[in-house]
Amino acid sequence: MLILTFSTSVSAKPSQIWAHYVDFDLRKKWEIDLEYFKFEGEIRTGQYGWMTLSDMPEIRFYLANIEINKEFTDQINVPQMGMLTFCHQILTDENNMAERIQVTVSFEPETNVPSIQAESFFKQVTQDLVVTVSRLKAVVEEAEHAEREISAFVKPNLQLVYVSDIERSTTFYKTLFNAEPIFSSPRYVAFPADKEAIFAIWSGGEKPDSAVPRFSEIGIMLPSEENVDQLFEKWQKNPNIAIKQKPYTDVFGRTFLVIDPDGHIIRVCPLD
Repeated sequence: MLILTFSTSVSAKPSQIWAHYVDFDLRKKWEIDLEYFKFEGEIRTGQYGWMTLSDMPEIRFYLANIEINKEFTDQINVPQMGMLTFCHQILTDENNMAERIQVTVSFEPETNVPSIQAESFFKQVTQDLVVTVSRLKAVVEEAEHAEREISAFVKPNLQLVYVSDIERSTTFYKTLFNAEPIFSSPRYVAFPADKEAIFAIWSGGEKPDSAVPRFSEIGIMLPSEENVDQLFEKWQKNPNIAIKQKPYTDVFGRTFLVIDPDGHIIRVCPLD
């Protein structure tokens, strides 16, 4: 049997690498001569698949060992030559992050195949192994970096509530926030909530029904419990602000509730 192993360091989640083994659109990014790749059924040990490489006839491969996010081993029975096995392993660290990709290619020639012919065939099959695996490393690390960049921006920075009358609600929230909108349109108005957050009202969706029970709240968090009581004293004097519940002490501190013209609940409480 002829065996060649190559490994390289990598920084990515095992699932990121695994996707590049089983998804054709991702696999062809590093196996650039791949023209067709499909599994006959579920991706598991004992199943088969089909693939086509550039200038080659269609090849049927056998999934010899499948361990999701760990190992992808497939075999090809090359007519009149022997059994070719490709074992892709994802080696992880104690934090379950991939630290190495290891690929082992082995060839068991048929008994009637001369050694020199088997060696020549094996050399041809593995001549691009280092380049291909290095390309896989580059592709998955680029994908991992892109995913991390996107994740850095995924955070709740917009609270949007549906209103029935955009002008009425704009007037209400201008009074409540003591601030002017940062953006206004016929159906959408946005107010600054923090450095990166926005509170917006929208009249382009379903009209809210004030009689329907509410299971979410608009939160206004103040620096202290004293500030909560002070704001209540100010707001209760304003006839345009409807108090739903007077100040009381809950597990998170002093709090009170008001409602907007559409019945949305607004809770004032101290900063956590």
